Amino acid sequence: MQNDLLPSLELVTKMIEDVELLEEKAKVAKHEASVAGTGILTKVEELREMLTHAKEANDMVFPSDLISHQSSFYKTSRSA
Repeated sequence: MQNDLLPSLELVTKMIEDVELLEEKAKVAKHEASVAGTGILTKVEELREMLTHAKEANDMVFPSDLISHQSSFYKTSRSA
């Protein structure tokens, strides 16, 4: 009977080791996914800030450009 139990015990032990290895790999993958997600969120926030700054810069430049173009238009239309 002991001869029958030994291979079964070895099989169960091997299965437990495999499960532990897979659990460790899952833990590492979960951590890596979390880090990658954080990196993506950081990049999104950087892009939002860049967009806000670009809009602010555009709003500051546009009125002066408009006045400049209007002035040029009026000068051209008066000389014609």
